[in-house]
Amino acid sequence: MCVRSWIVVFGILFAVVIITSAAEPMTPVYHVDAVRGNDAAGDGSAALPLKTIGHALSLLSGGETVVLHSGEYGALQARANAEGEIFSKWVTVKAADGAQPKVERVVVSGPKGPQDQTGGFDVYLRLEGLTIVDGVRIDGGRHWALVGCRVERQGPWTGSVENIEKTAVSFRCGTDILIQDCEITRTGTGIAGRAHQVRILRNHIHGGSHDGIRVTGFWDSLIAGNHIHDFDDGVTDAETADKGRWSRHCDLIHIFIPGPGLPGWQNRNVVFRNNVLYDTEAQSVQFNNYYKSPVRNEKIVFENNVFGPSHANLFNNADPCDGLIFRHNTVVVLPEPRKYHRWQLDNYSVRISGRSTDVQVYNNILGKVGWDRHGGGNTKLFDWNLIQLPGTPAGVGGARAYGRFTLIGGDPQFVDPEAFDGRLKPDSPAIQAGTRRHAPTPLFDQDREATLRDARPDLGAWELPGQSPAAEPGVTVHPDKKTVFVDDFEDGHYVDVDPWLDGPGQQGLSWRQSETSPFRFYVTNAEDALDRNQLCTPVGQKGERRKASLLSEQGGNWRDYDLRFDAFNAYLPTGGGPLLLVRDRHNAYWLDIARDAGKLFRLMTDEQGNVTIEQLAESPALRLPHRGRKTYLASVRHKPDGIQFRLDVGADGSVELIHTDTSPRARDVFSAGGVGFRDDTDQVHLGIRYDNVRVSVGEFE
Repeated sequence: MCVRSWIVVFGILFAVVIITSAAEPMTPVYHVDAVRGNDAAGDGSAALPLKTIGHALSLLSGGETVVLHSGEYGALQARANAEGEIFSKWVTVKAADGAQPKVERVVVSGPKGPQDQTGGFDVYLRLEGLTIVDGVRIDGGRHWALVGCRVERQGPWTGSVENIEKTAVSFRCGTDILIQDCEITRTGTGIAGRAHQVRILRNHIHGGSHDGIRVTGFWDSLIAGNHIHDFDDGVTDAETADKGRWSRHCDLIHIFIPGPGLPGWQNRNVVFRNNVLYDTEAQSVQFNNYYKSPVRNEKIVFENNVFGPSHANLFNNADPCDGLIFRHNTVVVLPEPRKYHRWQLDNYSVRISGRSTDVQVYNNILGKVGWDRHGGGNTKLFDWNLIQLPGTPAGVGGARAYGRFTLIGGDPQFVDPEAFDGRLKPDSPAIQAGTRRHAPTPLFDQDREATLRDARPDLGAWELPGQSPAAEPGVTVHPDKKTVFVDDFEDGHYVDVDPWLDGPGQQGLSWRQSETSPFRFYVTNAEDALDRNQLCTPVGQKGERRKASLLSEQGGNWRDYDLRFDAFNAYLPTGGGPLLLVRDRHNAYWLDIARDAGKLFRLMTDEQGNVTIEQLAESPALRLPHRGRKTYLASVRHKPDGIQFRLDVGADGSVELIHTDTSPRARDVFSAGGVGFRDDTDQVHLGIRYDNVRVSVGEFE
């Protein structure tokens, strides 16, 4: 480049600097020094500082910076003016370089009376690098920030309800709130509030007697990068003089909806990301609504978090959430209980409410996990997880058992488990074991250390960098005529057709429960080593007869077919087996294959609408052993003289029972039908498990 060109470029750059400087004038700065300052004689310069924060604030109109030098200051108090603002532009109150100013407390208030959840006045105040010895309270304020501060509450923090409810940073109503890079300690609760657009980022929250963060009415908010640990009130309910009235369960993140007497505060669209949680007397995460409140949490996401063991449930979605996503989290299971104060921390349970809806749990390294068995909830995805402590989650209704791609009982191979950073050894089974293609919603594309996730993301909060795996395979769909219908229950449920079972001429089965029965079939992990999951008969109630049916949603036009399935008896003497030519729960053929049965029945509604049940045939060879597995092949054929049933035990070509139903009404009612399973017994816990269901249709109606 020639000299003239350099001069032109330099001139342009110089002009840009002049224009930028003119557009952004220097921010006025006021120095305050509690030791050598003077409000009367000082002008706020570094040489002649002011003495008190209150006097400095009275001189500001907005846009200024107040620099505090070392010393002890009183309360920082501010109240909105008649126009509904403290400042109209950002004011920063910060520590001088190398200084350690101590502020007694921060109290910001506005007009009294009811306020919208978004707040009632503008604050535009940023506090930076301060030590605040007795808490921050801002009610109704919009636009404020707490950055790099240390915040405490003056003790004691136990001994009474008033003490344990002390909160280091509290707010009620507001918008655009930032709490970042602070140390929050020596308090009852760390942070608690209700507001929109709250960001709680990279704080160290520890040493409290109640909750770490209490989320009570957050909307459109992010809680990320926080290190939360060491919360314990030091007593059990029985050890307090007032019989537990002041003691509290200490949860690191408490998602709460209060009850009557307070507005129904919903938590909506809140993301919890990259947090580390461990050492608590109760739960790491607790959803807790007042039991009469109709308000439900909505759109809550937990991702890239690392959990150590807790004393109570590690993650307790006890109360419902509509749209709960739990993905790319790591639960660190230690070989021995972790000692924390008097407690042995060894709980690794992730519990999902049966009333939650649109639930996604995937790409995690988990300890133990399960859904509440009963309820009207539904799950979009529960798969692509590593389960360190296999339990027996029940896939019933919208709930899920372990999915097809779940790694059960594996060792994730942490580099240093008690570092709680989630790092994995390169040969960990969790590497490239997650899903991107089959995620119902897009992934957050970075791990907790900002490493980009690749085409086959790793399970857990940490991604091994530098990998270039092949793209994840998708489901192959064959849009042809289906004559074979199968279910191996490897998807962990029976509600939807399993897309992975699609093949040439083949598709999966889906099932529906009998709506009138309180007893529910469910899917859970298999009792023998031959399969991952099996379909199980319901669990009963003592003193009640257990009656339930599970019917295929396909099969309305199946005329002649073969049904093959595996059955595994768990001591059931009578009352369990498959249904053939099912029209509905009152019109079907039922094969009772329990230990003392081996009978074929016909269930049919007569001309008067009465339900009849008639035994048609019997063969002891059909019976299951007291405990054990058999394979069955049941064939249905419509013959000129009636409906013929052939039963082959072992599916080896033998025929243990042949029966033809010649009833004219039966031939009319059962011209076609699906398959199912029926349970009819007075047993409570005994039952039959089913697996590898295959229907081959030879003729459609």
